[in-house]
Amino acid sequence: MKTQKPKKRAHAATQCDRLLAALMRGERITRLESITRYKILNTWQRVRELRDAGHEVLVDYETRNGARVAVYYMQPKTNPEGLPA
Repeated sequence: MKTQKPKKRAHAATQCDRLLAALMRGERITRLESITRYKILNTWQRVRELRDAGHEVLVDYETRNGARVAVYYMQPKTNPEGLPA
């Protein structure tokens, strides 16, 4: 019996890495932007995986061209004095 290769999971991890890096830079990302900029088709799944890994990925909903669009982002880290870390 053949075992499945973990290739797909490694690909998802790479997508999570790209998405996390963008969010940590302060980017606000829609599904369309994740597809065109980062080649990530299943944005909500990558966001879910980041959340499962302990990252606080937030979502706002905006109306653009008459459509409701999810915009994913992360709050910037601050130190105890309230200044950016």
